Amino acid sequence: IDPLVDGLCDAADVWLGETLGSIAEARAVREALDRAGDGRPLWISFTLDDEVLGTLRSGEQVDEAVRVAEDLGATAVLFNCCQAETISHAIPIARGVLDDSVQVGGYANRFVAAHAADTQANAGLAQFRDDLDAPSYGEFVQQWLAAGATLVGGCCGMDPSHIARVAELVRTQER
Repeated sequence: IDPLVDGLCDAADVWLGETLGSIAEARAVREALDRAGDGRPLWISFTLDDEVLGTLRSGEQVDEAVRVAEDLGATAVLFNCCQAETISHAIPIARGVLDDSVQVGGYANRFVAAHAADTQANAGLAQFRDDLDAPSYGEFVQQWLAAGATLVGGCCGMDPSHIARVAELVRTQER
């Protein structure tokens, strides 16, 4: 059994393969769970290229990635740790490809976009976007919900006011 799966097995209700930048990473998550013989639900969350809309950081197309995630048995396909605008482009693509039984969603980060070729991972602290306060983030979340997202939240840099706004929007939609 894989050490991560083994170590988390007693505490997990659902498996989340998170911030996956390629289809190969999604397949690796599925393979680890298969080796463990675990049948709990699998959610796959891809991180997207903020420079090339409709692609993962690997360059693979979003529509192909979500089809593969569904084939791997994912019950939810999400997008995280990238720009809200990038997620706004990806959610309709995913919703258009996936069966209604698969949930779709997103949770963006609040970092100023930096092209991967121009930056070194973990070289320093990223700057937060001044234009992405709780009300403006809520506008993106409203777009996602209108496009068919059912799982929404916030990633790196989102503070309690952002999450409170997301919760308010979800409660309003449930009524």
